Amino acid sequence: MPDASTAAPVTAGAPADPLDVALRIARRLAPVDDVVRAVRGDSLVSRSWNDHGTASGFAGLALLFGCLDRCREGEGWDRSAHEHLSVAVEAAQQVPYLPPGLSSGTAGLGFVALCLARGDQRYRRLRRTLDTRLAEYVAAWIEGPEPGDGRRSRRALDVITGAAGIAAYLVCRPETDALSSLRGPLLTWLAAHIIDGRLPLRPGSDAADCGLAHGLPGPVSALALARLRGITVPGTETALRTGTAWILDRRVADRWGTNWPMDDSGSVPPRAAGSVPQGATGSPPPRTAGSVPPRTPGDEPPTHAAWCYGAPGVARSLLLTGRALGDPAMVRTALNAVEAIRRRPDRQRRLVAPTFCHGEAGLAHLFHRTAVETGIGGFAAEADRLHRRLAGSFDPSARFGYRAVQVRGALTDSPGLLDGAAGVAAVLLSAAVDDPPDWDRLFLVR
Repeated sequence: MPDASTAAPVTAGAPADPLDVALRIARRLAPVDDVVRAVRGDSLVSRSWNDHGTASGFAGLALLFGCLDRCREGEGWDRSAHEHLSVAVEAAQQVPYLPPGLSSGTAGLGFVALCLARGDQRYRRLRRTLDTRLAEYVAAWIEGPEPGDGRRSRRALDVITGAAGIAAYLVCRPETDALSSLRGPLLTWLAAHIIDGRLPLRPGSDAADCGLAHGLPGPVSALALARLRGITVPGTETALRTGTAWILDRRVADRWGTNWPMDDSGSVPPRAAGSVPQGATGSPPPRTAGSVPPRTPGDEPPTHAAWCYGAPGVARSLLLTGRALGDPAMVRTALNAVEAIRRRPDRQRRLVAPTFCHGEAGLAHLFHRTAVETGIGGFAAEADRLHRRLAGSFDPSARFGYRAVQVRGALTDSPGLLDGAAGVAAVLLSAAVDDPPDWDRLFLVR
């Protein structure tokens, strides 16, 4: 394990270097026993933690350490990555059923093993085992009959547990084997759902989900990322245009610009004609009846400005799609939405945590990636402001330097990548190095 004894203390709120803080977090996360004690000792953390998981589990921590090893080779991070991945694999072998998804299943473990493989030098047997199992899942998924009203397949579309996340893993894989041969059929299956209007449902609801984590922007992003890597299936363009038309028709606007609600349940107002810039091609379907009156200036935004829900994640999906289709108007629409987030005051962004999923780290990273790709100075300046504020809020009294905000505002020492200290470390690491590590492919950022 890298030595934590050489680190000087950081005062919460003081100016701090993002790379130095990322390393401090990682040193605290490296001892497996410390992570186990933190998880087992807090019922709120353990409720969402899976030892084998990527989003909240040891596989996600292994991914962070693998990224650190790539950026800081020779410091021992590869040993930490191996130790944490070993714990995750052992835990996966003990569960009665390992789901196929990216956040806590077979695809997630395969993604981490691929990222740690150093080309094809490591984890060959593990990757073959995982990919063989995943191929069976995917084949059964896309070839099986559609049950009942189709709700089961609609709940199997998202980034976190479903086909969008699995497709993102398949797009990353360089291998040619039984699993890669299912990449095209899986992308075709996704495209058909979008074209036919069988859209992802929000967890616990029958409303179509508007967020990147669980909603239509996830499958759209997966198809766009595939196309950007030269992988196209019949129906890709139709699905991308149909999906983005639906997403754009769910826009709302406040005094700062474009935003999105969590779902299409009718609990949020329709887009007022002319209230936001136009830019996508295609004719969106009409909104469902029962919507409430249009939003008036000064109303609270419909959700937080985060990766999982709200404009940041949705705008990222639109930007990827605009680039994949070579559609400058769609790219402008996406960047207009990012600019609205930049103008929106911190308080109106409604972010109460420092973490990735629905906190400030995720927003900082999306600003950073957009700035790197577009060269827009305002986005770079905002990313730098958020990174520095995030680094300056390191809390030495917290077990891992940052605390997650749970139900009803409870603070927890969550170590995870999606909603814990590891995600903050990954974001700060990406801000500090020229060659960005691959961890954010897990969240369909690029």
